[in-house]
Amino acid sequence: MTTINLSRAVKGQHFITQDGREAIFIARDDGLERPYIFRVGNRIWTRLKNGRHCETCNGQVYPAIVAKSVTPLFIPLKSEHYDNYLSGKKTFEMRLYGTRWNERTCYDGRPVTLSKGYGKKNRLYGYITGFNKFDAHGYSKETRDQIIEIFGTLEKPIAHISIELNKHTS
Repeated sequence: MTTINLSRAVKGQHFITQDGREAIFIARDDGLERPYIFRVGNRIWTRLKNGRHCETCNGQVYPAIVAKSVTPLFIPLKSEHYDNYLSGKKTFEMRLYGTRWNERTCYDGRPVTLSKGYGKKNRLYGYITGFNKFDAHGYSKETRDQIIEIFGTLEKPIAHISIELNKHTS
């Protein structure tokens, strides 16, 4: 297996280690000697900037990251909603709960691609920070009216997906 390049990893992104464990990218600070920080199981691992492995956790060697475990969740948006994400006014997405929008597909840390329509020119990148399944009747009257306008009913549950954008994309 080939070790992958971590230079574009984002907070919360999931990877697979050489020994098959899931690793979650925590942080990167290019000014540090150990810019790559991961959580694998209940341990925190760091990796030296020059690619050498550092010794942590009782002398064990940092696990080699060999594959991305998931593809980003693609979310096409109308222009007005895309612009609200871009300006920071919008931080969550609502979709009808179902096979595409549920706890299994919209879990914390999963990378997302927000797209202005289906084109490739206007994209924002981030990750999911929360997911809830709500009864549409529990929202405010204004939001219920928007749900009816968009989805046509209040009788189906709503997938409420919280999203944090990567700092370099906004």
